Amino acid sequence: MRIAIFGGKSQQDIDKLRSAFGKEGYDVYLPELASDMSAAVDEFKSVRDGVIGSDMIVCGENVVNENMRYHLALALEYRRPTVIIVEEGSKVTETIKSIKNRNLTVLEYKTDKDVEAELLAMAGKIKDSLDAKLFMNIPPSMNKYLDWVATHTRFSKSDVVREAVEKTAQGDTAYQAFLDRLEK
Repeated sequence: MRIAIFGGKSQQDIDKLRSAFGKEGYDVYLPELASDMSAAVDEFKSVRDGVIGSDMIVCGENVVNENMRYHLALALEYRRPTVIIVEEGSKVTETIKSIKNRNLTVLEYKTDKDVEAELLAMAGKIKDSLDAKLFMNIPPSMNKYLDWVATHTRFSKSDVVREAVEKTAQGDTAYQAFLDRLEK
């Protein structure tokens, strides 16, 4: 599972979160922000790919700045579970809480230990959840096979489709290269 971190109170806080997620075995993606306008297109592509390749997005309360608002919008557009961490009593909390989106969670915290524990718990829930829905138009011959599997084996139709997609993804060299690029 991959978690993207978009900003935080300080670089030290970001490093702590990265370390905590890393200890639990999660890959962490940190975007490199463009230093000038000529790098903005590359930054867009990098952040977009980072969101696509991540299962959870964590944003600091600095998400209200212009650059980070874009990252937040992109995460929500791609329907990724997104957590904004804000210090309890922060002035931006009410503004952030006014954003209505089922994939957005605002996590208020008192101490760094609180936020780490809560984020790790959320990551565990997301990792264990099967919430991506896929509707497909398939030919009757494929549906017959899936019906047979559901009736005569211990697998459901979605188990068979999930396994086929996982196998295809593992063998897709372009997709694996995409994931490898995100880890650098």
